[in-house]
Amino acid sequence: MRETTKLKMLKVLHLASFIGNIGDNANHTGVRLKFKEYLNYEMIYNELEIRDFYISWKRRFFDQDFVNLVNQYDLLMIGGGNFFDLCIGESVTGTTLNISEDILKKIQTPIIFFGLGCDPYKGATEEIFDKFRKFLDTLIKLDKSFISVRNDGSIENIKKYIGNEYVKHIRHVPDGGFFTKVTDLYHPEIQKNTKVIAINVAGDMPDIRFKPELGDDYSTYEGFILGFSKTLNEILQEDKDISIVFVPHIYKDMKIISEVLENIKDEHRRKRATVAPYLHGSEAHDYIFDIYKKSNLVIGMRFHTNVCSIAFNVVTIPLATEHYKIRDLYGELGLKSRIVEISKKGFENSLNKLIKQSLSEESEIRERYSLVYSNLTEEMRTYCNELNNWLKRFF
Repeated sequence: MRETTKLKMLKVLHLASFIGNIGDNANHTGVRLKFKEYLNYEMIYNELEIRDFYISWKRRFFDQDFVNLVNQYDLLMIGGGNFFDLCIGESVTGTTLNISEDILKKIQTPIIFFGLGCDPYKGATEEIFDKFRKFLDTLIKLDKSFISVRNDGSIENIKKYIGNEYVKHIRHVPDGGFFTKVTDLYHPEIQKNTKVIAINVAGDMPDIRFKPELGDDYSTYEGFILGFSKTLNEILQEDKDISIVFVPHIYKDMKIISEVLENIKDEHRRKRATVAPYLHGSEAHDYIFDIYKKSNLVIGMRFHTNVCSIAFNVVTIPLATEHYKIRDLYGELGLKSRIVEISKKGFENSLNKLIKQSLSEESEIRERYSLVYSNLTEEMRTYCNELNNWLKRFF
């Protein structure tokens, strides 16, 4: 708990995504709530959009102007987000954070890297691994960074691909989305007096999520659409009390939602299927995630669809693909039995059975999720205690 004395105020420059995937907004909301609860400092945030620094966007750069801006603040906070994504050959670090050693040396402000994802699945090479090692070496040598990765398999990826010796310098922390809160809102998408299934299907990275080239057992993107639609048709036909609502997180989700709906029986999609609006930003966060909170079951491909639903103690079925983040998340939580492998052919029977089981055993599964959440809360409290001790070095 916080100290009872007056809290020292810290000006924080928060570098992250605020206008992209709406899951990021859940992440930021949650971590700020926990920092407010556990830290012995009052954080005053100024937001800096990381997409402006994307190499592909070329709007802003990690240069002297960036140094001058950062050095006006007490703290630089980077994340959460998948910014240790090991796939960018043009970057000096191999990641989104294209920050050179010279620039890092000029930054006088302490840096918190909060709950970043380290993902090698989008085209990592040994050259990229070497760049990332040098980046970590510089951060460790400068000794003014508090580095953490989120609970999505990132720490194991660092052990496997970067080196076990780096792990002692990196904390493990629950994603901030586990601690988000939402306002109670009205949703015309949610049909009254029904068992509500909220569904998120991800329309981006189909070549990474589905890899039929791996063998005959692996499904195509189109195969998933047909198999998933078939399962939904069966569930809706068998149980007249079920309604479904599709929830997009980014604009590409609208396309795959439409493709699934095209294969839903007309009587079902006209009467028992709705689609939430495509929204973005912090103000939209409450609306979208409150839909998950009000559902009986959430079926989802996206990371924060699953993270936040577990946080709300709503039963989930994660749809795992060859992008391993969802699989790794549930593995770390001890919930592997919830996973359905949709990138492989024949997933329909497993999904059908798990949907029925999830609705019939909703109370028991919620009890299990409650224990998981309790452990995550304790881990976050421990993390913040360590962060408090680190901050004492500077303030």
